[in-house]
Amino acid sequence: MAKRYSPTRFERRFDQTAAAITKHNWALSLDTHDSRHVLDHRDQWRRLGGGIEGEVFRLNGTVIKTFNIRRSPLRNCVPGASRETRWPSEIPASLLLGGMRDDLHDEDDFLPVKDYFLTSPTDHSKASWHFVMPYLEGGSLLHLADRLRTLGLTYRELDAMFRPSLNRLLAALDKMHNDYQLCHDDIKPENVFVATFAKDGSTHTDTHWLLGDLGNVRSWVNQYHASRLWQRESGQHADCRINDAIRLVKTYVLFLRVSVADTAPFDAAFWAGGEPWSHLYWWATKGYVPGSIAASSLRDKSLEVAPRAVDEYREQEHGIWSFSCLLNSACIQTATKRELMTRMVVKESRARFLGLTGIFGLPSTSC
Repeated sequence: MAKRYSPTRFERRFDQTAAAITKHNWALSLDTHDSRHVLDHRDQWRRLGGGIEGEVFRLNGTVIKTFNIRRSPLRNCVPGASRETRWPSEIPASLLLGGMRDDLHDEDDFLPVKDYFLTSPTDHSKASWHFVMPYLEGGSLLHLADRLRTLGLTYRELDAMFRPSLNRLLAALDKMHNDYQLCHDDIKPENVFVATFAKDGSTHTDTHWLLGDLGNVRSWVNQYHASRLWQRESGQHADCRINDAIRLVKTYVLFLRVSVADTAPFDAAFWAGGEPWSHLYWWATKGYVPGSIAASSLRDKSLEVAPRAVDEYREQEHGIWSFSCLLNSACIQTATKRELMTRMVVKESRARFLGLTGIFGLPSTSC
């Protein structure tokens, strides 16, 4: 548990971000704060969802995230704070990778930050962090899949449309791993977002994807990745860079599956391994590359087995080993869903019990 809730270390390229954090008026004690209107219109917030870490709301073109520190304690300390002040690691990670501005840029690969602030405690509530981001009309990959499913596109058409989006995110992931020495640690369809841009009077939608929800970002040398909780209980790879890269490819293939109206042909092609996207998946999950080049190697492979090269590949049996499953579409469907599962299940209830966290609280280090 101590490893899971250890702080994220930002070792590379953080000096400029830390300096900006020190200058930012994040302590919301003044009525003149730029984001005062966010709290003033709290009655207009519309809840979008929530989880262990906190809740997410929408106010017009803005998303506000609040944090539940009882269930998910704050792991990091605010740089430059005069006293021991903790905050969600998602805030410095997003500032470092996405930058701080109101609008999206075409070159963005991570969601930017609009604002962040700590409200002052009152008689009715404790001080709490608010994280403000731009709202994307495109939603996540799951929302995009819902829209695409009504169009009746084939998996080959979808792969041709969106493979460049995957390649771009693999390049962004490689930069995250090697330039910043960080891992995302929670890549899944819900955490990949879709931007919409209008240029020269025409609207370009759906193909610009961004990585978001950086609340689980850790240094790739963080000891949590060597823990039983990460590897055995959660089933993740010991090298988080390899884990990130595989989860991104898995996220993409899952996106293709949930975007087609009929999944039976998709499932058959998935296990056969003859399509470029299925060939890429099995190469990623059954092979091995060093963590330092995991994302870049998968991007190179993705470019090698591009959608236009469909006819160059022959079917190769990979996963269906049961004769009964070959004749049972329900069996194939279940096996495919299990193989493409991206949910990050961290079974920490036993660890919390053995660690007596109900008595002593969750572990934390001093600032």
